[in-house]
Amino acid sequence: MVKFGLQFKATLENVTNVRPVGDDFRWFLKAEDSESFKTMVQFECRGLEPIDFQPQAGFAGQGAESGTQFPEINLLEKDWTDYDEEVKESVGIYEVTHKFIKC
Repeated sequence: MVKFGLQFKATLENVTNVRPVGDDFRWFLKAEDSESFKTMVQFECRGLEPIDFQPQAGFAGQGAESGTQFPEINLLEKDWTDYDEEVKESVGIYEVTHKFIKC
């Protein structure tokens, strides 16, 4: 039985705890992990190998300094920007990339 890990890498600007929304997910990406690959999930694959992943809507995050919640992050374009009113700073997730690794 082969396991594959899905790794993400992104540049984070004033945002942390990026994660998919929903009870079935427990993936987190903290600001100090910006621009480095981190394994987000592992798949047990029997007779197949994942070749691509397309992030879409359904992610959430929070302001790194303020804790402001951003519940509707869409990563379909591999970039996302918003504005944190509480600290008067822009927030963003840029250059989202991924890769699969054998575990």
